[in-house]
Order: sequence, then C-alpha cells, then structure tokens
Amino acid sequence: MRLENKRRLYVKVSWNEIHRQMREMAGWVLELIEGGRQIDIVVGVSRGGLPFAGVLARELNMRENIETIGVASYRGEDKVSGARIIKDIHPDIKAKVRNGGENMIILDDLVDTGGTFRELRKIYPNALYVTIYSKPEGEDLVDMRFLQAPQNSWVVFPWDARDGDPEAVDPISGAER
Repeated sequence: MRLENKRRLYVKVSWNEIHRQMREMAGWVLELIEGGRQIDIVVGVSRGGLPFAGVLARELNMRENIETIGVASYRGEDKVSGARIIKDIHPDIKAKVRNGGENMIILDDLVDTGGTFRELRKIYPNALYVTIYSKPEGEDLVDMRFLQAPQNSWVVFPWDARDGDPEAVDPISGAER
C-alpha cells in the first residue's frame, strides 16, 4: 500500500547552490555542443528561466541571440488553467530558428506538470529543453535536468524569497494577480 503525502514540502535553494547547479549544467550543454549539437539561441522562460539563461550564456561565452519567452501557468502557488504564451520571442531571433528549434535551448527553473514545455514543444519541437529541477509529472518533457523534486514540493528560489527567509514572499508591488 502506498501512502500519499498531501502536505506541501517547501525546499529553499540558496543563490550559491543554484549558481553552482546552473554552471554544472552549462558544462553538460558545452559537452553537447562540442559533440556536434549546434546551439546558437538561448531562450529563458520568463521569469524563472531568466537567471539560468544569463548564467548559461556567460558560461558558453554567448553574447547574441539571448531571448526570453513569457509563459503563464501559475499565479503564486496556484496553478492556472493551461499554459499560455504571453510574450513571444523577438521576430529577429525567431527568423534565426532552424528546423523546429534544433539550434536553440529553452531554459526554465522548474518543470512541475510540464505544461510550459508542452506548450513550447508545439512551436519548437526540436529545441533542447533544460531545467534545473523537474517533478515526476513533467519529467517526460525535459531533455536535461539537474535534480528531480517530489511532486508535492514547492521549491523556493532565491529570487522568490526574502534574504535568509525560507518562505516565499510577494513582490514589492503586491501579490500576484
């Protein structure tokens, strides 16, 4: 008999820890590039994938074709119905995408149920989809990840927390709407 934990597990990640993980993953991506995979477009999913995109671009010494795409699937800790693109990549960058995105890497901080990557794979099926953390329900949509988190967890990233405080805090402009 399997018991299911209905309680949410909060996991706080420090800036140092997340930076170390992002740099290690950049090394994995570099190995793919050195093995022949061409990646010349870096896309961070707004907002959690933006720090990762910056670190990856720095570690790979990329200065061009670094872009964001906005996908809404959460409001605070509450899941909203379906993921939807709210900000597409810039047309100049989009014009450089080849063969369904085979020359691009799409980064996010966490994949929960996979809704964001599922939506993006409809547009860029051949991109490399990378996340720092994934949960079991979204694992099949991820090409590369650092760690798997329990499905009942809520990862509190440093950009979502007050310094030294393990609880997520609302943005200074107020609670998300």
